[in-house]
Amino acid sequence: MSDRVTNGNPAIVLEGVTKQSGTFTAVRDMNLRVEPGLVYGFLGPNGAGKTTTLRIILSIFEPTSGKVGDPRPQIGARGARPDQLPPEEKGLYKKMRAWAVIAYFGALKGMPRAEAKRKANELLERYGLGAFANHKCDALSKGLQQKVQLLAAIVHDPELVILDEPLLGARSREPGGDGGGDRRPQERGAR
Repeated sequence: MSDRVTNGNPAIVLEGVTKQSGTFTAVRDMNLRVEPGLVYGFLGPNGAGKTTTLRIILSIFEPTSGKVGDPRPQIGARGARPDQLPPEEKGLYKKMRAWAVIAYFGALKGMPRAEAKRKANELLERYGLGAFANHKCDALSKGLQQKVQLLAAIVHDPELVILDEPLLGARSREPGGDGGGDRRPQERGAR
């Protein structure tokens, strides 16, 4: 495991976190500790507070009560927040080619352009999407667009990845959708 996650501190800590809006309670007394190197997920019906909890972790929302581990995710080595939150709806540039979108987001996160392009193509190949590298995003299926967005979120090797319904609409029968997963980000020290 990478040195960047073995400092003995948990990746995420919530203690008694509650989030209310008027009389509605979105999150009630949430306790959570996620250790480095783990892949962790929330399952639950719509309205259960999953996205609200993620937004509290990312400092988008403040809890009504309770404590969020201090410090919250910090600035990464490349000068960008190490956490990503792809929205439930895609935010791709439709007229850009798949590789270019991934490389663009890598460059936004501080990667040199050449490295971002190389890594974008490497990720597309690794996840079985190499044949779609030069396709414009608006020509891709919804599921493939979602996968491109996921690759754009991890292209810069963040220390912490937070995803909110990253594969909503993705089908396992599409290229790269064998359900096999890839443990390499976790083995590299992603948490």
